Amino acid sequence: MELESDERGIVTFLPMAAWSVSIVQDQTVGLSVDYYASAADLAAGKTTRIQLHSDPEVARQIGRAIELRANMLIERRQG
Repeated sequence: MELESDERGIVTFLPMAAWSVSIVQDQTVGLSVDYYASAADLAAGKTTRIQLHSDPEVARQIGRAIELRANMLIERRQG
């Protein structure tokens, strides 16, 4: 998957303000994320919410991938 970038070629990411994980209708895993859609929204404290759901196995794969990258960063910081 290719990451989006701005007009200067810098990869753009939106900061998360809050998140939650749930089980949706006993069938899928739901993820709700509140994020700041722009610098102006961040300054104003205005969040936007997206709600996603996925198959449990896909959710497990995403969780493992996030944990792996987080562990890599934590280990680098610890030196």
